[in-house]
Amino acid sequence: MPAYFALNDPLTDNPDYSFPVVASLARMQNKPLVVRELGYCYPNPYRGVGMIEAAAYGALLDVDALILFTYGSDINLRTIGFFDVHLDPLRWGLTGQASRLFLSGAVSPANKTVGIGYSEVDAFTWQQYLSELYYLAFTSRVSNYVPTTVAPNPFDLLVASGRSCGSDWSGERLILFANNRHTDLRFGEPATGILERNGYQIQTGRSGEVPFTFHGFGYDAGAVHSLQAWPVFSIEDIMAKGLLPLASSETAALGLYDTRRKLFGFNNLRADIALRFAVDALHTWSDAPMTHSSLDQGRWLSDTRQLNRDLKRHLLTVDTPVLQAMAGQLTTGTEISTSQVRLTTDTPLGTLTVESLEDKPLKESGTLLVKMTSLARNEQADIISTPSGPKPHRLASLGTAPVRTDGRAITTPSRIEVGGKLLIEVGLRNGTWEYLTAPDRAFLYLDTGNVGVMLPEKPKLVRWHTGGEVITFTPDSNRLIIPGGVRITEIVWNR
Repeated sequence: MPAYFALNDPLTDNPDYSFPVVASLARMQNKPLVVRELGYCYPNPYRGVGMIEAAAYGALLDVDALILFTYGSDINLRTIGFFDVHLDPLRWGLTGQASRLFLSGAVSPANKTVGIGYSEVDAFTWQQYLSELYYLAFTSRVSNYVPTTVAPNPFDLLVASGRSCGSDWSGERLILFANNRHTDLRFGEPATGILERNGYQIQTGRSGEVPFTFHGFGYDAGAVHSLQAWPVFSIEDIMAKGLLPLASSETAALGLYDTRRKLFGFNNLRADIALRFAVDALHTWSDAPMTHSSLDQGRWLSDTRQLNRDLKRHLLTVDTPVLQAMAGQLTTGTEISTSQVRLTTDTPLGTLTVESLEDKPLKESGTLLVKMTSLARNEQADIISTPSGPKPHRLASLGTAPVRTDGRAITTPSRIEVGGKLLIEVGLRNGTWEYLTAPDRAFLYLDTGNVGVMLPEKPKLVRWHTGGEVITFTPDSNRLIIPGGVRITEIVWNR
């Protein structure tokens, strides 16, 4: 101590370090991938969001295993540790839900595959490997690809890494560009561009920054953006060869579109612009749901349409027939909905999972498990803002027991509906709670006392389990006040 933290939100802060991007940066085509130390570390308040993110995208990207780091290194510890999860409601408390997200098959692997292509010259040409191209992992499965044969690439889309001109790419559904001119590792054999290496002999003109008008790919038709081009292509020559210009400026073009081969080609291109063309290519050639307009809206939708990453709302939703989840900023001023679940809540940050414990969709299932988490911290943990520090937040003390979730009884409840019908209302801000309902009975766990609850119908009887005593009574209505000291409320339905 002191320790310094960024406390990043995985949904909005620095996507370079988000789970899908980091995992895909490590992935090689046709090789297994195990994340051996998965950790969203204390005191980051977004740990619960991260658990849902990693499990959902781990399934989407078809990662072979996720190993949570680490259960616990000190059996005498009574506080949340940086890495130890066993006392943390936001990590250990979501391990069951995250495991089911990852292991059950409810979240389908991506329908589309994207390769980031590396020739031998690319692989040994130094520049930062991480680029915006790996953001494609928010929507499809991304792998690094080093071809060993001349066979056509196996992907729905292959994007050149852009590191050199030393590559020959066969097949269809390609985006080719190169930001260095060399074709060998001695930086000799200069080439005009990667397209010349791949069989496109197009007349070129001047180099420099040019205002290009786009034609619907990369940006909306008519949009004008200035980009560096070395050199520009001749529109007349592109058209004469049966190709189309992708963006134009008078007689010059930024790149070409080979509609027969399904290929976008450029001499050079910024990686963030290549990303925009890539999502449009997947949409046009493979019917994927994303377009460049989605990026402008701050939204990433998986090609399975099950994961929706809304960066403007700071919210991730998971929408499968048997398991649905919401993670991030939950108080958005409006209700949050998936296809079968609707949430309104006064809890600002947290997670909600609703899962069927039968092999049936949520609205048809008689057995549902609901879990809501928010915050968790050690008592007297000392975190302050430090604008001049190595990172913006300073932790002077890890804190002491007990662990606090800052639960507080309120009159504005969290309301959960499934299939358009009330499942439960819980008058709790922050805190942690869990609700298991079956055809004949239900169980409610609350970590905060004196909380009002509304059920969809009047129970036949209620049992309060306090740890040392069981109190049984017949309620007057479907509204209950769960007193302090009651950890489990057992509800028997009159069905």
